[in-house]
Amino acid sequence: MRAKAKSLYFLGECNQLTVPFFQRRYIWKEKNWEELLNSFMNKSVVPFLGSLILKEERGNNFSVIDGQQRLTTITILAKAIYDCLPEKSKGLESGVRNCTQNFLFYRKNAIDSFMDAKVKVEHSKNDRADYERILKATLQNDEAIDTDTINDTSSNILRCYKYYVELLKKKSVETLIGLYSSIFDRERRIFVVIVLEDGDVNEQSIFDTINRAGEKLTIADIIKNNLYKHLLAKCKKNPDQEREVNDCYDQCWEKVFCCDQKTSDMWDEKRSFGNVKHTNLEFLLYCIACIKWGEDKDMFPDLATVYEKEIAQMDYGDLLKLANEIKEYAAIFTKYIQDLKRDLEDEEKSVYFKYDDHVNRLMLILNKFKVQMFYPYVLMRLHDVDQNDSDEQLISDFKKLESFIVRRKISTRGTNDYTSKCYQIIQNGIDYLCDSDFGNPDGKITDFDVKQYLSNTKDDTAKMILFCIELYRRRVPAVDVKALEYVYTLEHIMPKKWEKNWLDVAIDDNGSILNPSSDEGKQFRDGAIQSIGNKTLLTGSLNSSVKNAAFSKKISGDGEHKPGYEAHTLLLITRDIVNQARNDTVWDEKHIASRLDSLYAEFLELWPSYLPVVNQTDDDNDANNDPNLSQYTEEELADPVKLMNAVP
Repeated sequence: MRAKAKSLYFLGECNQLTVPFFQRRYIWKEKNWEELLNSFMNKSVVPFLGSLILKEERGNNFSVIDGQQRLTTITILAKAIYDCLPEKSKGLESGVRNCTQNFLFYRKNAIDSFMDAKVKVEHSKNDRADYERILKATLQNDEAIDTDTINDTSSNILRCYKYYVELLKKKSVETLIGLYSSIFDRERRIFVVIVLEDGDVNEQSIFDTINRAGEKLTIADIIKNNLYKHLLAKCKKNPDQEREVNDCYDQCWEKVFCCDQKTSDMWDEKRSFGNVKHTNLEFLLYCIACIKWGEDKDMFPDLATVYEKEIAQMDYGDLLKLANEIKEYAAIFTKYIQDLKRDLEDEEKSVYFKYDDHVNRLMLILNKFKVQMFYPYVLMRLHDVDQNDSDEQLISDFKKLESFIVRRKISTRGTNDYTSKCYQIIQNGIDYLCDSDFGNPDGKITDFDVKQYLSNTKDDTAKMILFCIELYRRRVPAVDVKALEYVYTLEHIMPKKWEKNWLDVAIDDNGSILNPSSDEGKQFRDGAIQSIGNKTLLTGSLNSSVKNAAFSKKISGDGEHKPGYEAHTLLLITRDIVNQARNDTVWDEKHIASRLDSLYAEFLELWPSYLPVVNQTDDDNDANNDPNLSQYTEEELADPVKLMNAVP
């Protein structure tokens, strides 16, 4: 290892500096561009741009271990200065053209033409095309870069060039020449160049240490670099294997995560996980780690370390397998998780659901209930069946998970144990939930509990339950419309503000008539309003129209411009209320209780308890052995609804 303070003049002394293919793409933004430019504009202070770490290769060639962001930005700045100078100021007599060519390009022989020269800093595959396009324009071809075509969707490399050109074209020729001289001044030592030689400490260790300390690299960057650096190390300079690793990177990383700006932005988009935000790519890598090496703890804080430990133990074949698995899981994540999230957030996008599309229905529930902790299990099962979302066992497993989540959602229990439960079902199968939760006498949510929770359900939860019940009713082919959008709003049939238009409705409490104006009556009514039996779904515009109107006007409307429920009978759960109102114009607590019973029965059909199956002997197969069960018939024991009704 040797280190020396150097000016940028050292670029002219090198043949080529190659950025390894697996390093991250160019990510510097306007703040970084501005700071670097300002450091050179101040002639009274010599800027210091930190260390450049290079690995010595053959023939005065180097690989860039650390410093690609700075080298890229400086060379783009130099080219922008050159392009902004008038032709008469960058001719051979000024030395600018010759200097630019020598620092930005290299020739194998001094007599070779610069027209055939290669760029001095050979960029990684992610940014190579845009970078070389900028440097070669006007020097190796006549076509200049049209900055008007560069926009927010363009690569950071192109936007960096546009940023500098738009600033510098306003400067005088003297200012530009002075800036150029400042950058390439032989006496201004702006870097400490560290060159690693064979036998030195592993360059990846140095790279990771530097970037972890400065928090410059993302978790995904560290994991990716670790994976592909180990793959290259396992090749032992075997040309065929090196090509295989390069192809693997192309197919399993570059084309998956950074084939274009839109794709990169999608994977860089952050999502909340608990109180912390992680990118989609980090979340995907977390899911894979849970699947492959999951423990009963949150792995996010040490995710890079987990991968580092596991990768270090893998042979060449296992590393290739991991790279391909990341690609496969990324495809599933995009199709079932991210695309649905994007479409649901897009107001101009129509997303339809139906009951027998079990995977998408589960994904909708996970999305709207913000239950991300079970995504690792979902990804694993979809990968197991090769994305065959009609697989019967997959459907059965997802129904059980859905039942668990919905039952827990309507209860007051938290989600702190979800990460642990996800690890358990990955290792032990979905029936772990049936055994540990549904079947736990101290912790299970019984069918009796369900009815209590449904009598006081939060609006967002009630909306999802009603939507799923609506889909459930539409599972038969005879229904006019099977697929529905998740675009409806929740409507309280008896409104929260009932005092003005609902005082004429009596409250029947076990035969007693309560005055709604009394404290007792008001309390009773306010409680009934929160029951799911008092809630339905309407379009947003219709919900606004009916608001706090009396029941009769909610049904029929109030004039031409204020329609009622009758104008929206697409949904079966709303159509039922309209049909009832034709014979009974009253909506009170008795009707709410009756509708609660009906919805409760459908809830149990949709999301049963999935009590664990116990292998019984002939001796203990008799219900009479359990004094608590002996009073019920076999038919009642087999049907939760009938059992509930049979309970005194």
